[in-house]
Amino acid sequence: QGAFTDGYGAALVLSTKVTDKAKAGVQYVHATSDNIAGGAKTKYNEYDLDVSYAYNKKFKVSGYYAILKTDVEDSTADTTQNKARVEMKYSF
Repeated sequence: QGAFTDGYGAALVLSTKVTDKAKAGVQYVHATSDNIAGGAKTKYNEYDLDVSYAYNKKFKVSGYYAILKTDVEDSTADTTQNKARVEMKYSF
């Protein structure tokens, strides 16, 4: 990874309460940047899906799935990364 300059980014987040205990949401992030090392423009697009369920006041289960796509101008260094996480949280 290198240092980035001359870029911009934007995000769109939508979230809703499905039931009193369940929530769901989607996120989209788009950003561009110039890489100092190579001078090539890089575009980033990230798509996220998240859900959560509060069993009661103390126990909550949540998870998300994210896809990050990187597109480097004039290069074959394009990448796609997928990440998923599930979290179970109990508060005392």
